[in-house]
Amino acid sequence: MISELYLKRAFSIRKEYLKIRSDIERYELIAKDLLNSLESRKSDFEKILEDLKSNKFNSPDSAKNKIHEVVLKTEEDMNRVDKSVNDLNKRIDQLKEDEINLYKELKRTYTDLSDEQIKKCVQEYIINQKF
Repeated sequence: MISELYLKRAFSIRKEYLKIRSDIERYELIAKDLLNSLESRKSDFEKILEDLKSNKFNSPDSAKNKIHEVVLKTEEDMNRVDKSVNDLNKRIDQLKEDEINLYKELKRTYTDLSDEQIKKCVQEYIINQKF
């Protein structure tokens, strides 16, 4: 009913969707790692505060450097998560664009088929494929 070229594209979109879903679970782990890291940084700041209160720093610059070091570690952790999320968002946007383009091509090519017929044909093809 629908050309295999279109069905293969639909199958490819489905595979990418499943990869993204799997990656989301990994990103959840990265986010949990960030939370743990932030807890650790909180402890680092509390230690610095204790050291400030008990005058353990030789100079204001040494305290400032210690604070700066903790802030940089925090920024690095957050940048790693941001990069992962941004990459994921790009992939999701591309997937959405591919899906829309395929749908438009199918509607333009198969004007006699309803949305339900197209959906059923694509679903049957995907179900019959081996992942």
